[in-house]
Amino acid sequence: MLQERLIEKRNIAFVHYPHYPEHARVDTMPFVSNTIKKLADAGWKIDLYLWENPSIDYSIMFPKNVHLHYQNDKWIPIVDSVLVRISKKKYKENTYRYRFCSGKKYDCVFGLGQIGAFVARLISKRNNTPLILFNDEFPSALPESNWKIHEKKSAQTARLIVVPDESRIKFLLDDYGLNNHPWAVLPNVSQLKLPDKKIDWHEKLNIPKHLALCLHAGSIGDFAMISELMTSVISWPENTALVLNDRNKSNLERMKKIYEPLNRQDRIFWNADSLSDEMLNSLVSYCKLNFGLYRNTSPNIEYIGFSSGKIMRSIAAGVPVIASDLVSLQFIKEHKLGVLVQNPIEIPDAISTILHGNENYKQNCKVFYENVCSFDKYWISFCKKVHSATGVMID
Repeated sequence: MLQERLIEKRNIAFVHYPHYPEHARVDTMPFVSNTIKKLADAGWKIDLYLWENPSIDYSIMFPKNVHLHYQNDKWIPIVDSVLVRISKKKYKENTYRYRFCSGKKYDCVFGLGQIGAFVARLISKRNNTPLILFNDEFPSALPESNWKIHEKKSAQTARLIVVPDESRIKFLLDDYGLNNHPWAVLPNVSQLKLPDKKIDWHEKLNIPKHLALCLHAGSIGDFAMISELMTSVISWPENTALVLNDRNKSNLERMKKIYEPLNRQDRIFWNADSLSDEMLNSLVSYCKLNFGLYRNTSPNIEYIGFSSGKIMRSIAAGVPVIASDLVSLQFIKEHKLGVLVQNPIEIPDAISTILHGNENYKQNCKVFYENVCSFDKYWISFCKKVHSATGVMID
């Protein structure tokens, strides 16, 4: 039995390197950002290692005991040298694990992403402290690379594996080649914070006031069934409009050019502004409904569940959703949080259904958030599992 290590709260390293670091930033992944906030509030000093560019002011999001280290900081060249060694197949782990973050002492290490998990394991080994692995993408869903081997090794040495939805754990463990392993769930749900001043998004986006806004917020790509969504607008109920929000301006402009012929009635509106977390919460809360459509191309999508940031943010905001009819999203139907669709031709009727019963759907979302998927509720269980698996009291 693992001997308990009841320690005074000191230092934690959290390495955040998702597969697409500029698209899956910390501020877009509440199950990471909420964890960091909770740890900081509990008194831990946290070194947050980020591979993304410093485009977001995280000093506003996190308290002062969270220290930010971006990819242009001095820790990166050490990792770059490791990457080169791996690409040349000359990598020897022992050579570099003691050079990494020289002088830093950590009592627990967290890692997310294939490279993030690898780097976190190096830090964990150097400090001889527990590794906790966060996962939001099945390894089998990502391109083939040597990093899959290192992620699997990190999973095998991690004391605890954390996922955003319980439905994901069985397939993930199979991916890692593990029959059984300690695991925990932290939902990818926002702890909703709104701007001090209420925003009129009709006015801000220059949209006629009589149009009810239906929002797709997030990456615009084939996996999100954007082409089907925009094609369906012509059949939507009168006085409704689609708002597409994606901070990737070039991608948004490309899609806008392709689908502009569909917009003869001015019912599709585009926003490529880089919204802060509070501003995005404001936009999501303002709309009548939000979309959570996914093309079911793999188990990574089929078991998305509580890891869908756009769906969980909408529920937290008390706004119903129209989502794909996937196994892991049946809770939307069961708790009447919106409407599930199997085919895009069902979208217009789904919109009518939600608009007709909007207040009931909104109330159901609020109740579900407070009683079922609240991050605070999951955090209590998570802390117990961390203690059981590592002996560390994090809260």
